[in-house]
Amino acid sequence: MKKTFISGILFTSLMFAPTTQTKANDFCDVIDSTAETIMSARQSGVPMQHIITVYKENLDDISAVKEIILDAYSVPQYRVRENKRNAITEFRNKWYHGCLQSDFKGE
Repeated sequence: MKKTFISGILFTSLMFAPTTQTKANDFCDVIDSTAETIMSARQSGVPMQHIITVYKENLDDISAVKEIILDAYSVPQYRVRENKRNAITEFRNKWYHGCLQSDFKGE
C-alpha cells in the first residue's frame, strides 16, 4: 500500500515535467515540486532504487532527476516528524534557490 502511494506521488510529479516552452519560473516550480516529492519519499523510508525505477519507467532521460535523488539520499532520514518536515523544506528551498540562480532561460 505504502509503495503504491509513493509511486503515485512520484508519477504525479512527472506530469509536470518541463517542456521547451516552459519559462524559468515554471521550470523552477517543477524543480521545487520534484525535490519536495523525492525528499518526502526519502524521509518516509522509500528505497532509492524504487524512486529511480519509477522515474526510469516514465522519463526518457532521468539525469536531472537522478541528481536530485542522489542529493536527497545524502541527507539523513530523520525519525522525528518536525525534523522530517524541516529536512523536506530545506531541501526543496535549496533546489528552488539553485534553479533561480541558474542560467536557465526557459527557451
